[in-house]
Amino acid sequence: MEPTRLKRGDCEILLLPVIRGLASEGELVERHYREFMPDAVALSISPEELKALREHDGKPLEPLCGTIEENVYESGLGKFGSVERPPRCFTVAIDVSDEFNTKLVGVDLTEEEFTRSYVSLVSGWDFVRRALGRSRLSSARFDQSSAEAFVLDWDRKLRKVRGYDLLEQRREAQISKAISDLAGRSRKLLAIVELERVRGVLERLESKTADEVH
Repeated sequence: MEPTRLKRGDCEILLLPVIRGLASEGELVERHYREFMPDAVALSISPEELKALREHDGKPLEPLCGTIEENVYESGLGKFGSVERPPRCFTVAIDVSDEFNTKLVGVDLTEEEFTRSYVSLVSGWDFVRRALGRSRLSSARFDQSSAEAFVLDWDRKLRKVRGYDLLEQRREAQISKAISDLAGRSRKLLAIVELERVRGVLERLESKTADEVH
């Protein structure tokens, strides 16, 4: 999926889709940063995750050490290249932003906001359905025609449970709002957003402006 350029007032926004975990995405982020040279960068992670990435010692984390969903994701994504934790799409963004002293913001829900949203949107039955579906997820067939197709198919399967779909919509709404707010204080904004959230974020951004730059 190609980057999208938008205008919000006096600010030019470059919305860059990234595949979380794919090591080669680090090069993509750095290339687009240096070509665009933003004065602010938005990452589709929480402020707490941004803080944790800044404090990380730089060593790769052990693979396949997360939830069943994360393990299935990393195993499938590994067919398209090296997979690393922490995600290089975000760690490289931090490094290059620091190199140029660029404002960097985590624009996803805070941990407290995520918890409140989870409690209000995910019902007990949703939780049971997700738990029962975990064993099927491990043997599910995914679209393997490309890394992008795999990631979007993986996301679609997880969002079949209504409460979790609503939770992702809440994240997309927060990310798009934070990008808009940051654009109001910037001239050139690079928004680095995980691929599976891009469509929802872009639809919300475009609903607020018809002034798209080609």
